[in-house]
Amino acid sequence: MMLSEEEQRWTWELKQAMQHRPNLDEENDMWLAHYCIIAQGDLSNALKRITRIQAFQKQYGVNNSVEQCVEMLSKLFELMPGGILYLDVDPMKNEGLHIMNSGKHNQIAAMETEENWKTCLVGFYYYFLVCQPTLATIRNGQYTMADFGSFDWDNLKLEFFYKYNLEFGDMYPVQCSKFLVFNTGTIANVMFSLTKHIFPPAIMSKVELGCTVPLGEENEAPRSLSEMYLQPSLLEANNRMLSRARELMTLRTKMEAHFQF
Repeated sequence: MMLSEEEQRWTWELKQAMQHRPNLDEENDMWLAHYCIIAQGDLSNALKRITRIQAFQKQYGVNNSVEQCVEMLSKLFELMPGGILYLDVDPMKNEGLHIMNSGKHNQIAAMETEENWKTCLVGFYYYFLVCQPTLATIRNGQYTMADFGSFDWDNLKLEFFYKYNLEFGDMYPVQCSKFLVFNTGTIANVMFSLTKHIFPPAIMSKVELGCTVPLGEENEAPRSLSEMYLQPSLLEANNRMLSRARELMTLRTKMEAHFQF
């Protein structure tokens, strides 16, 4: 499925509006449609997102290339080992799949240097983008699972969440189809309570706390998502994700090159 008649109208209106804003760089039709699908006809919202994301791209030298995507994801994996467990697109539902271990998201390290902060932001930018290679995946949103079993007080840095959201998080054009949170404890529950006013309601409304990993053999205690996805090793799991990210980002760049509404 490409664009509906309504989405085509939104995209045309946005394209016309862009011509009267010399401060904005030209966007290809794929990106225009991307913003319009997320904004759902709200032209002001689409323009606000474009303005913020273009500023973000210029500040951090984001060029939307396959090579930079793989490079920055690799750096993100090094900055937060075991923090990213899986990325792909569900071939049946045409939605992005994100699986993370939030206890391994080293927020202190991310804010330690400017280079680390760039790695964090640009790495997550591409983590979202690779799972949006087609209009269908943009439209259907991203399905996220996050394990909070090892989440502790060092992960609860409100400055990190404020800064992340201010520079990038609240304006990146993505739909959240579902956000399942596994193995939550007191600290994780406090975190979601404190950050519910930071992140967009459209995301927070999809959060489901208290999920558990299916029991393993012999009715053992619920395992972590890391045990399920970092097999047979962290290195091999990372290499699989980088290979898949390359494939998905290549598809995205081809769509951008050829799509015209």
